[in-house]
Amino acid sequence: MDVNQKTADLESRLQKLDRKFNFYFIGQDRVPPIKDFDLFKNEVRLLTRERERSTSTGLRFYVETFLQKFISYRTKWDRGLRDIEEGRLPHGADFFKGKKFARVAVESFDALKTMATVSLAIENDIMQATDKYSVLYKKYFHKACNKKTLKNQLRGKMKAVREKYGEGFHLAVSFDGKAIKIKTIKKD
Repeated sequence: MDVNQKTADLESRLQKLDRKFNFYFIGQDRVPPIKDFDLFKNEVRLLTRERERSTSTGLRFYVETFLQKFISYRTKWDRGLRDIEEGRLPHGADFFKGKKFARVAVESFDALKTMATVSLAIENDIMQATDKYSVLYKKYFHKACNKKTLKNQLRGKMKAVREKYGEGFHLAVSFDGKAIKIKTIKKD
């Protein structure tokens, strides 16, 4: 299984694990899913090692985003377990009353996987366009451009581009003799 598929699989399993913890917190399960959590942590650790070996910046970004999400959930779970153990919050139906992290996520796991794959493809396209722009900028203007700023500008425009073209597009970078241009090209 490649890193992209493994990350998408772990994202769906993260949602399932969150549900298991929520069932424990509201009193439907008597025992917290600690064994599942430990197994999940080991797989995340393996994913982290594979991320370090990856040469694709888009893939690293995707894995980093997943890791940040995992850390947020882990903090929520640790806090909830500690609050129950120390008696600060009741174990049962009133557990989530007044809590910031209370939310019901009833999204399709297939939709989440599709979104993740599309986001990865767009991020890869942005990285490639940024790299090509940087090479052309250095070649024709003899100075370096700020890649981070360019990436952020492109990411900011992606919402409007996706509304106009859907998911079927790619970014083309060219030099017209005066300026370097990044154009959105619709795929057939």
